[in-house]
Parts: sequence; C-alpha cells; structure tokens
Amino acid sequence: MLDSRWCVCNKIINMLDFKIDYLLSAEEDIFNKLLTKYDKGLSIRGKQDVSLGIYLKSLFYTLGLSSLGDHTRLELYKKLQENLRQNGLVFKIPTPDLPDAAVNPYYYGVGAQGLTGDQIQLLNEDATAKGDKSYEFSLTAQVYYVMYPAYYGVLSSILDNNGFETLPGWTSRTETITVLSVEISYLIYEFNYITTQSNFTNTFKH
Repeated sequence: MLDSRWCVCNKIINMLDFKIDYLLSAEEDIFNKLLTKYDKGLSIRGKQDVSLGIYLKSLFYTLGLSSLGDHTRLELYKKLQENLRQNGLVFKIPTPDLPDAAVNPYYYGVGAQGLTGDQIQLLNEDATAKGDKSYEFSLTAQVYYVMYPAYYGVLSSILDNNGFETLPGWTSRTETITVLSVEISYLIYEFNYITTQSNFTNTFKH
C-alpha cells in the first residue's frame, strides 16, 4: 500500500516538475513578450511596469529554488500563471510525455464501524482511473469500506461475491481528505453490517 501511494504522489510531483521546468525555461521569452506590451517611455506606466517586472522576477527566482516544498512550489506556480494571465499572457504548457497520468486514487479495506476518511486513506489504495472496481476483502467482525473522489458520482450497484445486489446495505457520505497537500472531497461507502469473511469480493459499479 505504501509503495502504491508513493507511486501516485511521485507521478503528481513529476507532473508539477514538468510544468515548472517548462515555465522557467521560457522566462526570457515571457519577459520579451511583456516588454512589447508596455512603453517604458510613458512615465504614467513606467513605475507600474518596473514593479511588475520586479515582482515577476522574484516569482521566477523563488520558484527555481530547490529547497521549496511541493505545496509551496504548487502555490507559487499558480500565482505566477495567474499574474501572467492578468497581464494578457496566457502561457499554455504542453502535455508532458509521461507514461501514466496521475489520478486521485480509490481507497478500500476493512475496519471498525465509523472510520474517518483519513483512516480509510491508510488502508489499501488503487491508483487507477474511474471505472468499475472489484476488490477482495478478508475481515473478522468488521465492515467493508470503499472511498473515491466525489466528482466521480454515486455508485449504481454493489455486487457481492455471489453476484447479489447489496447497495441498499451500504451507507454513503462525503468527507474532505488531503492528497499531496490538496484538499479533495471524497465519497465514502460503508457497509452497514458487521461481518466475517475470507477472500470475499465486492464489485463497485458507477
């Protein structure tokens, strides 16, 4: 489970690294474009232009520091992009050629009744895109859990190991959890009945 979580986080960080590196490599081109937008001969805009240039330079410089944490780098990247947009530069970054796109994972497992989203996040992780999922559970006097991004929508069906519909036997709720320093709303399904099973498969359908 830890290896899977590390894999997902690593993919997201690689995506952020790609975007930041691309933006930093285009710094000279960005400032050249800004210079064509402002006439330094006009004193009425001169001070504003200089202040903007200093501010953007400071953002570029700080973003290039290797000692920054991932959350700080993400916030600086968004701030820089927003400032460029406000000044008429919509700087599009191409899609990186990465083997797997990062996704917000599914989480599933077993436990006592009433586990929180943060606790379910510590169980098993499935870092694959939205789709029907089949997970195997083994439990003793516990309940099943599955949790996924709320924007995927509600489940249409939950089939048990024998193919019987069990959706009415589950309760759903939403909670906000943190995935790589980003708060995301997750939909949690908890089985209503304490049970004991071995290698029991539940299939979750959107």
